[in-house]
Amino acid sequence: MDPQQVWGEQPQREIPHRERLVDFYRIHNPSMLSQVDAILNKYAGHEEILFQKLSRKYATQSSPTDSSHSHSRQNTARSGRSAREIAGYRRAEEIANHQNISRRNQEAALMGQLLKNQIELESRISRKYNK
Repeated sequence: MDPQQVWGEQPQREIPHRERLVDFYRIHNPSMLSQVDAILNKYAGHEEILFQKLSRKYATQSSPTDSSHSHSRQNTARSGRSAREIAGYRRAEEIANHQNISRRNQEAALMGQLLKNQIELESRISRKYNK
C-alpha cells in the first residue's frame, strides 16, 4: 500500500484499523507486525489515539498543536491533509488529555482514600494503646 494512503488523504473506502496498522508497521517497523492484534486490543475504541502516537513516535507527520485557525489552514495546506483529518487528530488529542486528567483524578481520589485509611488506623491504634 502507498504510504500516503496510510497517513495522507484517505482513499474512497475507509481502511480497517488492522490493515492500516499492518501497512504502517510494514513501512516503519516490520518487527512489530507480530504484535498488531495485541496493540489493537489495547487501543480498542481509541485507534485514532494509537495512530497519532505512532505518527509522533516515527515522525511520519507533524501533528497540529497550535489552536489558531490560521495556523490550522497552513498545516492543512502544507501537509496535504484535509481539515476533517486534522480535526480527527485534535479529537484524539482531546481524548488523550481527558484520559490523562481522568487518570490523575483517580490517582488523587485513591491517595485521598489511602490518607483517610491511614488516619483512621492511627486513630484506632492511639485509642487502643492510650487507654
